[in-house]
Amino acid sequence: MFKSKKIHPFNLRSGDWDRIKQVLNELFLERSVDLFLRLDCQPFPMKHIDMLTSLLVTECIKNNDLISMLPDSLKTLELSSECKWNRPIKIGSLPSHLETLVFNPHFDQVIQVGTFPASLTSLTLGQSFNQSLNGVLPTSITSLDMSRIVSAYDYSLNNLPASLTTIHLPMFYNNDINHPPLERLYVDYFVPSLNPMPALTELTISSLDPSINFALFPRLTRLVIVRANDSICTSLLPWSTLKSASLCCVLVTWIDRQVIIKDLIPMGVESLKLGRCNFIDVPPGSLPSSLTHLTLTRADNIKPGDIPASVTSLELWSFYQRLDILITCLPPSIRALGFHKKVIIDGCGFMDLSSLNKFFIPSV
Repeated sequence: MFKSKKIHPFNLRSGDWDRIKQVLNELFLERSVDLFLRLDCQPFPMKHIDMLTSLLVTECIKNNDLISMLPDSLKTLELSSECKWNRPIKIGSLPSHLETLVFNPHFDQVIQVGTFPASLTSLTLGQSFNQSLNGVLPTSITSLDMSRIVSAYDYSLNNLPASLTTIHLPMFYNNDINHPPLERLYVDYFVPSLNPMPALTELTISSLDPSINFALFPRLTRLVIVRANDSICTSLLPWSTLKSASLCCVLVTWIDRQVIIKDLIPMGVESLKLGRCNFIDVPPGSLPSSLTHLTLTRADNIKPGDIPASVTSLELWSFYQRLDILITCLPPSIRALGFHKKVIIDGCGFMDLSSLNKFFIPSV
């Protein structure tokens, strides 16, 4: 979350605090600069740092009275994986302006109505958390990330605020989820029992489970299959509503897992990513002419006509054909072409791609 921030170490307990605060106030009040603090020591009272907006705590013992030390100006609080803090949170004790809260792996305390402030929009829970969230989240929350929970999570998700539109389920979640306002759902390993989700537009799953009833998601426009353990047959997907799809299989050298295109993919799809797709038996024209963005990973035997003339952006992560032969199979409509492996481009016919104006290859 804070990787892009520049760190400038100083001692908040030094005798120069008044001078430091004057500089920080100028940045915060006059230049609207957000102040981020990375705390690499045991927390101490920080309420006097009333311009602090983001705090990353990397060290904190289990029973530290952390919450009482936070300034009310805080908007983002992250407790890192090294932080061992695990204490109940008193109602109303968190900063009233807090918008983003990321818990550490050790936190596992009962959540009550009013535990989180009405300003909270994003909540991430750590791997040990196993408490009910039904009926206790604020009506401001829009994103709930439970993907770090690696042990069993014993509670259903069925009394959540209507504002919540994005959920990342726990890794081995196998309980009921009933939340009609949900727009984006991320599932890892097992697809649990799902109820109708009339607002769902984006679904990310690890494998194509044959038990998934796509009729439950009548507005689904984006489907991501992250690492399927079996081959993916495109004829099983709900193409009638999809605008974007990313279909990837786990790479195992002794098992030939592929994205299998048996039938023509219908019109409407605009962005497509295919992992491990062999075009040798795919009839030309199987990809729709509505397609504009195409990404291929470990593609092979691409023929003229396999990539429709509507494609303007093509990314190739790896391929097995000779580059000069592959280039002759690409349509002249391509304006942006990217390779994610080192290639030698001399004499490969790139000049025949008359519309090409963006070209990317890795530097090493």
